[in-house]
This record gives sequence, C-alpha cells and structure tokens, in this order.
Amino acid sequence: MTRHRMTRHLCLLLAVLPLCTMAQTQEDKLQVLTADAQTWESPIDGIGRIVLGEETFSLNDASEHALRTFRYDEVTKLTFLLSTSGISLPVHFMQNLRVEATDERLYVHGLDADTPTPVEVFDAAGRRVAYATITDGGHLDIAKLMQGAYIVKAGAQTMKFKVSH
Repeated sequence: MTRHRMTRHLCLLLAVLPLCTMAQTQEDKLQVLTADAQTWESPIDGIGRIVLGEETFSLNDASEHALRTFRYDEVTKLTFLLSTSGISLPVHFMQNLRVEATDERLYVHGLDADTPTPVEVFDAAGRRVAYATITDGGHLDIAKLMQGAYIVKAGAQTMKFKVSH
C-alpha cells in the first residue's frame, strides 16, 4: 500500500470514529477487507479504542485487549456499517430552531407561527418517543421521558436537547 493510500485510510478511520460513539446495536459494525480478500468484522460497540502505530493499527476492546491488529499494507478497505431507525442522516443543526425543556414540556421556537409543523422527538437509539403537530412556541409532553439526551426534529430542522428531571 502506498504511503498516500495509508494516509487516506487513516484519515477515513479518524473521521468516522465519532460515529462509533453513536453505535447502539450489534448491527453497527466495522468491517476490514484485507489484500488476500479476507473480511474481518466486529460490532462497533465492542471496540473501545483504535491504536495507531508506525506499521500497524490495533482494534482494542474496552479492557484494552487487542481484538485484532492489522498491518497498513494488508488492508484494502475499511467499511463502517451503521443502522439507523427513525432518524435520517445527516442531521443538520439549525440555528433558528430553539427548544426549552421543563420537567413536563418541550417548548419549540423558530417554527412558522401560522402553519402547524410536525415535531418528533427521538431517543439515542433512534426510536420516536414523542410527536405533535404545533406552531411556533407550541409544546410537546415530555413528562414520561427518562433523563438523557434526545433529538428533536421539526420539519427539516433538528437539534439535540437534554431531559434532566
């Protein structure tokens, strides 16, 4: 593998690492294709750390045990297989959408004041947990949501918010 190709693989690997933190299911996998046409794969949530060395990189679990070590020159392709449900990627974070969460309600600002807009709330696994059609300043009932991070989607706009009752 040329130095340029190795650098490209590393850049791809580093660019996609933040997606690994969103992996929620055994369906989310990292797949490595080697020069001898062998495929190795692991659930992304089983990878705790990727260690980049001079000639090799290692995929370690959360306990720092090496799951597999690859020489850069033996890898021809890295593929991240990510499943989604409920949320269409990419998620765009718009500045004009604002939310205000209380213990029981999520107020949504930045919508059209005259036209009702469908508003959905998704949990970290992508499941829709709340829905309403509202206008600017309207609200959704979030009293039954557990503490944690959520994504609100209003029309084509999305943003994150936290519930902390």
